Amino acid sequence: MQSGATASELLFDRPEFKYFPPEDFARLDYGRILWNMPLAKDRLVAHWSDPRHPYRERFLRFRPMIESLLSSKLDNLDQIAAAHGQSLRAAIREIPPVFGHFWADSLSTTIHGSA
Repeated sequence: MQSGATASELLFDRPEFKYFPPEDFARLDYGRILWNMPLAKDRLVAHWSDPRHPYRERFLRFRPMIESLLSSKLDNLDQIAAAHGQSLRAAIREIPPVFGHFWADSLSTTIHGSA
């Protein structure tokens, strides 16, 4: 495994990811970066759990898998997806996007603990 490599760099040459949308790679890579910063992790969870987020229900349904993908070693991504009955390609697509118009609200939620 290359030191400092991103998930997208490691997955890009795999045939099943040949036509994978760059936005999905970005959600995985940037999600993994943010997940390693405690305040950013709390902010992501607050944002994705916000009732206004269009993917809230999907996040709540797949939260254990999403959290595992974002926190695991790159070598374990396939095993995590399989443990949840998903292909890695499908599992990555369950990572919700961040929507700017209420992303700012998640900061006050994480700092002040209010909903």
